[in-house]
Amino acid sequence: MGLINPAKEVMINKIDIEDFPQIFEESEIGDIGTLKLEVRKGAVPVCESPRRFPVGVRKQIKQELQRLEKLNVIRKVEHPTEWTTNMVFVVTPKRNRVCIAPKKLNENLIRNRFITPTVEEITPMLSKAKIFSVLDAKNGFHQMKLHPDSQELTTFWSPYLY
Repeated sequence: MGLINPAKEVMINKIDIEDFPQIFEESEIGDIGTLKLEVRKGAVPVCESPRRFPVGVRKQIKQELQRLEKLNVIRKVEHPTEWTTNMVFVVTPKRNRVCIAPKKLNENLIRNRFITPTVEEITPMLSKAKIFSVLDAKNGFHQMKLHPDSQELTTFWSPYLY
């Protein structure tokens, strides 16, 4: 039927980020805006018990926490907070990472509803496009800052004060 015209060849060009220093900064941290978390009225704050970590990974945890603090992704909290969640340490072949598991907090947040367009909705907009690109958002959760009112909601336990 001739509905699809496959490309005879595909050109793939990777740009060198060094050619565009004003766009691609050295930092692992982006700034695409500020996120404010809203807790439901009447929510009862939860302070979870800290998880234990094997002695063999504590040095790696400490290094990652120090790295994140240096990047201003996290900061020490040395006073009581109403909400405290657990830290999870994920070991991967490329890099280890610290995550949080805020299950109880998530259950009590007022959710924003964002509708993601479907392929069927996007495809007509691409019909005359000749150039396509892909952008990999490195460290996705580090691209948005938390509003000052929301920062203490994401307080997590560390196995020690480093």
